[in-house]
Amino acid sequence: MKKILLFLLILLSIASVNATAPTMPVNYTTSEYKVVLDEQMTTEQTTSTLSVFDYVQYAPVVSGINGSTIYFESEKDLARFCMHFTQSNKNYAFNHEYSVFISDNPVPVSIVYGETYSCGNGARHVLVNVNSSKIQTAYVFGAAYCGGSGVSSNMVLNGKTVTSRGSHGMTYGFIDSPFYKSSNVFDLYASSSSSTGAGVDGSFLVFDSITYTATMPEPSVTQDTCTPYVIIPQMNVIINSIPAVSVYEGDSLLGTTDNGGYLKINLPIGEHSFKFIKEGYWDYTINLNVQNDTTINPELAPKTSLFHISKQFEENIYPNSISKVKLDLEPIKNAYSTRLRVSGADVTKVYYNTQILPKTTDGSYILGDISNPQSLEIEYKTPSSWGQRTFTVELTATDLEGSAYTNLETINYEVLELPFLLEMPTFAIGNNNVKITDQSGSTYSVLLSLYNSEGSEVWSSSNNIIEYCDCSFEVPITEPGNYILELTAKAGTVKSYYSIEIIEPVKLITNKLSSNLGKVTTAKFAIYNPTDNVKYYYSTLECQFFNESINKTFSIAPGVNKTVELPFKVPDKLDLENYQLNLKIYDNEKSEPICSEDIILTISKNSFLPINMDSNNYLIILGILIIIIGAVIIYWKWGKK
Repeated sequence: MKKILLFLLILLSIASVNATAPTMPVNYTTSEYKVVLDEQMTTEQTTSTLSVFDYVQYAPVVSGINGSTIYFESEKDLARFCMHFTQSNKNYAFNHEYSVFISDNPVPVSIVYGETYSCGNGARHVLVNVNSSKIQTAYVFGAAYCGGSGVSSNMVLNGKTVTSRGSHGMTYGFIDSPFYKSSNVFDLYASSSSSTGAGVDGSFLVFDSITYTATMPEPSVTQDTCTPYVIIPQMNVIINSIPAVSVYEGDSLLGTTDNGGYLKINLPIGEHSFKFIKEGYWDYTINLNVQNDTTINPELAPKTSLFHISKQFEENIYPNSISKVKLDLEPIKNAYSTRLRVSGADVTKVYYNTQILPKTTDGSYILGDISNPQSLEIEYKTPSSWGQRTFTVELTATDLEGSAYTNLETINYEVLELPFLLEMPTFAIGNNNVKITDQSGSTYSVLLSLYNSEGSEVWSSSNNIIEYCDCSFEVPITEPGNYILELTAKAGTVKSYYSIEIIEPVKLITNKLSSNLGKVTTAKFAIYNPTDNVKYYYSTLECQFFNESINKTFSIAPGVNKTVELPFKVPDKLDLENYQLNLKIYDNEKSEPICSEDIILTISKNSFLPINMDSNNYLIILGILIIIIGAVIIYWKWGKK
């Protein structure tokens, strides 16, 4: 602020004829034309300072001020702000200590100031030939002045007169003019053959970088000048690395990272080459075209490793998804027998030279010999919860002499919270309701796709979800097996995958029964509860000879496989030999049965043996019969003696 106050004192000491301060709005608004001051100031300080600057001929119109940022109504207003105030006050607002932006893009500003004067020296020209990078508009401000009659002065850009004078007095001009890529001519002319002097001075401005040559009159006098002023926007370059890294550009030390590995430097836009140096580490160079505030993360490699490695993640990483990290490998010297190992992540694929690498028996991936920069991609499953996560990548290799090197890289990444709340049921055979509720405050489409164990799509459905509202999907599963439910939202930027295992919930044990009339027989089935909660069920057994169905209610603990029996009595009189029974099993939480099976009942002729017995019972009875028969034989053979 001290420099600004000193500058204001200088300005106040200079008289300006018919000069006015910049036009200030009642209500501040932003625009695409702005400057950002190098020195941090409050809105009040910036406004107060602007009110002291006096411009002649045309005062720039300000549309808004926000702290150290000043917005202008048009490009013309921005250009006039960057030029000198008056013929007698050739100072510049804020000493050109600011950066210029148009449509939020930093732009260079080139100003060429020229001046010539003649007092009995005849006609004098200062000619400036200018080249630029594009066709654009130039802005020109100047003053022509004469001490009396019989003399003249003028200023012309590309044939367009800015200002001229042929009698006593001074005339200002401020115009815009077409400006071309080459052969632009800025002409300052003054003519006097008497003791009465004439002069002209002023400048042109373009929002571009230029090259120029100036032709000065002969013999040259002190008033013949051609001076360039260049405003190059200054951008912040933030470096995140390891502590005590020295950052050089050429032979100049730009700074050293602090204990947290952080360094902030201010540089003009354009091409820069940074070298990073730290004892015990290989030197590392990055070439960078700085056009905006930029953050770089140089990865220095210790001298025990053989690669510089830089990492690139997918833009957004979500839970239960498949993500990729790209590793750019730059060998410091030729690397041989290179192997990759990954720990702490569920790796699904490793891509190298567009090929999928197989995993060896020792868990590594063979990259082989590397002499040029290469890239590899590691595809991995993300965890089910959001937050900061990490895994480790190890690269081992040898150099030509056989010395072993190891790169050990920690991969830090962030799993973002899903933009919606997902409610999923315990999946089972039948329709399964999935509910999605937006939490991001936006409207987007959601696609659900179900894939079987072979990777074939068996079902998909899409729906639009409105901000903070919900939508539901009925996911049909018709048979047991392993499935993947894929959820895609926000034009594919959000993806999540969920594994589904459907175990056959009901297995019929007695699909065929045989019984005598009037006897009791039993239908049996096994049922599994795959959930984490106690489940409640009921079953019904129906047949045409039942007056009422046979019902049974039961419960199953979590993770338990239970055998359920449905005993029933066969009527004493039936006309047919075979009957079809229908068994239905219901989950109390669902209206449709989870199982519907038919059981064949065969009516056998009367026998002294029970009919509906399992093999163990038959063996017992058979054993008893053998004992009885044996006893009878012994009695007849030995009892009569």
